[in-house]
Amino acid sequence: MRQPVTRLFAIAGLMLAAAAGWMLRSIVEPSSAARPVQLQRLTDLVGLEEAPALSPDGRTVAFVAVAGGKRQIWVRLLAGGSPLALTKGDVDHYGPRWSADSSRVIYYTPGRQPGEAGTIWEIPALGGVARRLVAALGPGDLSHDGRSLAFFRFREGAFELAVAPLDRLDAKAIATLPTGISSNLRWSRDDHQLAYLQEIGGFTFSTQLMIADVSGGSPRVVAHDSLFQGITWLADGSGLIVSSSAGSLMPYPPTYNLWKISLDGGARRQLTFGESSYEFPDLGTQGNLVVSRVRAQANVWRFPIASAPVENVRQGTQITRQTGVVQTVTVSPDETQLAFLSDNGGHANVWTARTADGEMRAVTRETDPRVVIAVPVWSPQGDWINFLSNRNSKNSDVTLWLTRPDGSETRDLGVTGAWVCWSTDGRWMYFSDTGQNGYRIRKVPTEGGDPVLVRDDNGIGCHQSGNALYYAKILTQATGEWDFELRVARPEDGPSSVIARVSGSRVPATAINFHAFPSPDGKWLAMPLIDGSTTNIWAVSTDSGQWRKLTDFGERNVIIARRIAWSADGQHVYASVSDVDSDIVLLAGLD
Repeated sequence: MRQPVTRLFAIAGLMLAAAAGWMLRSIVEPSSAARPVQLQRLTDLVGLEEAPALSPDGRTVAFVAVAGGKRQIWVRLLAGGSPLALTKGDVDHYGPRWSADSSRVIYYTPGRQPGEAGTIWEIPALGGVARRLVAALGPGDLSHDGRSLAFFRFREGAFELAVAPLDRLDAKAIATLPTGISSNLRWSRDDHQLAYLQEIGGFTFSTQLMIADVSGGSPRVVAHDSLFQGITWLADGSGLIVSSSAGSLMPYPPTYNLWKISLDGGARRQLTFGESSYEFPDLGTQGNLVVSRVRAQANVWRFPIASAPVENVRQGTQITRQTGVVQTVTVSPDETQLAFLSDNGGHANVWTARTADGEMRAVTRETDPRVVIAVPVWSPQGDWINFLSNRNSKNSDVTLWLTRPDGSETRDLGVTGAWVCWSTDGRWMYFSDTGQNGYRIRKVPTEGGDPVLVRDDNGIGCHQSGNALYYAKILTQATGEWDFELRVARPEDGPSSVIARVSGSRVPATAINFHAFPSPDGKWLAMPLIDGSTTNIWAVSTDSGQWRKLTDFGERNVIIARRIAWSADGQHVYASVSDVDSDIVLLAGLD
């Protein structure tokens, strides 16, 4: 699997475009002689360009980019010219896919309210009036013969993969799926199979790559040992090209590279390398491959919250200064130190940094690429840092670990779970795992012992503040997708009330990362949420449910994933801010 890397570095004189072409030629013709391959950047818009789709005639690419603060569908001729915006609505638009004759594009818009199903639409490829096709839970895909639409839906209490003839949209269920997040639905070239991605859950750092037969039967797992960010079928239908986190050592978000996966279980081949991510691949009928190439750099910042959101960002203070990636910040009780994940040295580990000068020190020293280190959380007394790791689980499930801030006394509690928070006295760690009724919240003594059930109402991401337990309830009842109700319970195992609702489509990286954090006085719950192509920190009043925007990054495209933290006086928030940019790239000349 590593031979291509060795060969590439051995040929010192090749240019980057030729190297990329050599790596990707094996997709369609591994044994063919070398031939010229063009590496062409198709977009240069400021911000993120995502989800490219090549038209069947090979002339045009559709993609998603932000305009007016919302994700819109754009098209661009491969021959050149300016991109054309097909949509201009005041909602986000996702997942463009082409009709068989290249005359139309379908796309998806989410529901207006959390818990509502979204809609798949159809629009002429040169612009015009959009036509509603069907209610759905995510983007769909059109068959290559032009006759059928595949999509996800929630019907009569079940989450289904469905197929409908385009001439009448009388849908038929192909398979019943577990509730969760299914995405990237793709028809095989012969229209006999459908591939898609299935999120497993919050304490498993992997995604399931699934194949379903259109004729029926249970979907089967093709791969499940990494996170995936897009798939496309090979021309001969023998496998797929996937955007995979395999080899990435940072989980929030990981670096994605392209891999070739065979359906017969044969050896996998890595196709791209390096620190840039290659996401949402689409292999056209002409043998061209388009991807979204993403670059990121992150540091920890402290932002005041008293002024206007734009001014809060302008007055922000940068804590760390490095060229890698840092994520999921947590603050010591005396606010003299921060803990976070950093890929300094290659592998993601827990690090600390002094808030005064940003000087960093490693807490964990993991080097095994098979082992995940994730989500540090400082205890209220400052004597422990919790983190997640799969070091002892022998699979992708993570367990709860403890370590002293100096890296000593590291131990595994042997409890599988995620979304950890501490009790105010530091004697318990709360976490979420799965039970008979979906997700549940339990707690385990820090000195060790059996977990105790706190709540069993599909709750995750809790936080204790005084006698109140704040948490998020997953709204699978309405759509089968991950939208949320922010709730508070007093006492922690008593009846709860709704504070606000949040759409899973606004959660950075992926909806399973959602977690809200109460201010020290318990009056606000703060969280990172997506605004167009950027992320901002928002807060909601625990009394009135009124929303307040704390930061405004404007045209700056950032990701703030999983965790933020409050200052002790409640006048600042800390966040790991990752500056990102992406372009649509085409590799032409492939057979």
